[in-house]
Amino acid sequence: NPSSGQRQTIPTLVGLVWESCQALKTTPTNNPTAIGRKIIQVAASVKDVLREMKELKPADETRANQTGEDHDTRPDAEAEATVDDDEGESSTASDIGSNLSPQEMVIAASVILVASDTLQYIKELLRFVTALSKKPDVANSTSVVVSLENLLQICEKIGVQIDELGASVYPPQETSLMNTAVRKLVECIERTRAEVQSFDTMPEGLSQ
Repeated sequence: NPSSGQRQTIPTLVGLVWESCQALKTTPTNNPTAIGRKIIQVAASVKDVLREMKELKPADETRANQTGEDHDTRPDAEAEATVDDDEGESSTASDIGSNLSPQEMVIAASVILVASDTLQYIKELLRFVTALSKKPDVANSTSVVVSLENLLQICEKIGVQIDELGASVYPPQETSLMNTAVRKLVECIERTRAEVQSFDTMPEGLSQ
């Protein structure tokens, strides 16, 4: 008969084996697959930033939504609004990004376009890496693995710059930071194209 210690150890061991089996099922079968999954994480982050930027609203629209048509008909409406503003009671966390001027909205729209195009570029890069993962003879090549790791590092830097752009569109907008982020984005994309060109073929979506 098993001892008390054995009875406690066996379930623990079974649980450990089960967890290990589950981990093996999700473990990438080759380097391109592992790199592809990390690129997916970058794409998801860029998509989140893009979604948040698309929720930006101009000041006039925000004020109209908050006050409503009937609010201005009250005699003391303006006085109450002034008091609320002075006491800070009318400002909430949701107001951030909801009071952009028309000019700031134009700039935000341009940044959104940049982020959207960047997301599409990352998707093309992901398709390229996925295609390589289906070719074992290529995927296991040392030179290919090194190039893919370089692509991943550059892709992660692209994600960082999109984060910077996303933060810079909130008022007060920092155009100098935007310009720096865009310049670094261009550099990163040029580097990915140069890296991809080291392979035999270059995807059409990456060459545009």
